[in-house]
Amino acid sequence: DSAIEVGVAETDITPPIGFPMAGYFHERLNEGTTDPLKAKAIVFRGSGQQAALVVCDLIGIWTDFSRLVREEASRKTGIPQNCIVVSATHSHTAPDYAKALYGWIAAKNPPATATAMNGVEQNPERLAYIEHLIQNTVNAVVQAHADAAPVTLESGWAEQSVPVAFNRRFVQKDGSVKTWVGLEYAGTVRSAGPIDSEIPLLLAKSLAGKPKTVLSNFALHLDTVGGMNWSADYPFAVSRTIQQALGPKVISIFGTGCCGDINHVNPRGKDRNNT
Repeated sequence: DSAIEVGVAETDITPPIGFPMAGYFHERLNEGTTDPLKAKAIVFRGSGQQAALVVCDLIGIWTDFSRLVREEASRKTGIPQNCIVVSATHSHTAPDYAKALYGWIAAKNPPATATAMNGVEQNPERLAYIEHLIQNTVNAVVQAHADAAPVTLESGWAEQSVPVAFNRRFVQKDGSVKTWVGLEYAGTVRSAGPIDSEIPLLLAKSLAGKPKTVLSNFALHLDTVGGMNWSADYPFAVSRTIQQALGPKVISIFGTGCCGDINHVNPRGKDRNNT
């Protein structure tokens, strides 16, 4: 038996200025960067098995993107494809990359007719970003695999002491569910569900006791920044806080919890929490 090994790495996946932004129901073209977007990977090895998790500062993960990353990362590391998880933080100040992704795939696999290219991105700069996004997400896994070394693990959790997460949906007397109306709304019976106030934490240290990475998880929508600049949203603030406490080289890997109906705005008030 051998000690569990952990490796971590992060790479930059920030798109160019002018790339479409995700998160809302209208087109937004980026104007700059507040903080860089990253792909952060952690690899676990032990007892003849290995697995990887890579978390991207993206609105979501398209199936074809996940497949491309897992295939290439598996080829370069030997980690089985079904042991590689590609996930997103769901930042609302991240790129809307779907159209460019399928334009890139179409360019790599030329369609039989020009008609097949309708509806997919053909802007060369945006297609080049997809190449960058795929390769740097793969590189995060490859670098984390190379970084793997024996560690000790410590786990724990914290709870929000200041309310920052609120359920934004409410059950009505007629059985319907409405968003943002609050408990004071005449037809409201109750909140449609709970919030999860816990923040689970996993700390990996080298055998010499030096902190290496912290995994954390919190159920709250990543929409606290807004605007027209790229931002990893509040996980960037989490990372900065962890590095201030444990060291500038410690990599913070944040996993978004189940937060489809959990938001940062109190339906009873007008205040908007932000980072």
